[in-house]
Amino acid sequence: MEKINYIIATYPGITQQRLYYDYSNAVEKQLKILQHIFKQKKEMGINSLIKQITIMVTKCKNEHLNVENYYKFDEWKLLFDEDVKIIFQDYIGSNNYYSYDQWIQGIIKNWDEYTHHIIIEDDYCIEKSLIDFDIQLINIYKNKFKDNIGYLASRTSSSSNRPYHACVSNGIISTDTMKKLIDPLALFYKKYNNTVEAQVVFSCIFTDENIPLENYGEYFRIPFWRSHTKTLEDLSLIPNIKQACFIPVQELN
Repeated sequence: MEKINYIIATYPGITQQRLYYDYSNAVEKQLKILQHIFKQKKEMGINSLIKQITIMVTKCKNEHLNVENYYKFDEWKLLFDEDVKIIFQDYIGSNNYYSYDQWIQGIIKNWDEYTHHIIIEDDYCIEKSLIDFDIQLINIYKNKFKDNIGYLASRTSSSSNRPYHACVSNGIISTDTMKKLIDPLALFYKKYNNTVEAQVVFSCIFTDENIPLENYGEYFRIPFWRSHTKTLEDLSLIPNIKQACFIPVQELN
């Protein structure tokens, strides 16, 4: 039976990209949508595959303005019943890699207990109407990766200066996949340098080891918040798909 760890990468600071949106309650919006979904599941008699929500806890850098009351530890613990465990995991490191080493740390610490890990950022959430999103993601994952080895992202692409990678990185990865890598965190740091984006490196720790990378573009639309233009864009691979899975919090407005 699949057991999913839902990992939220976070940052309690205002960067240049975050100047034009109030992120003080973005995580709470995401958690309350999950709370709604879990409640609906229970009322409909649908078993939730998500058994833990892991919130990665980081510190604001000195050069950024700290978001007040970003982490509401006591309040968030009360949002979920005994069926879903919520934990706060302290991030260890320099925090120069955006969400990517946060996700790896969240997976490694919990991989003996969970079969799969949904990875998402604090400025995204689940589409509220997609009550069975966990089941759908698992089914897509099994369809894409028959041996349960692979990284299913929202959107993948390549260009003249970037290899094939997850350009919208929210998605799902199995524990079996991570365990195929020898020390995935060290591998990520080894591959990273200041000339390569952390986003690309995260994909390369899989593709360089011949672990497949796929997207879910034929199943869900792919909304994206373009921070430098402050606009919502549609990066969907197939036209006229109405159902989304991961959405930017800006779309809630």
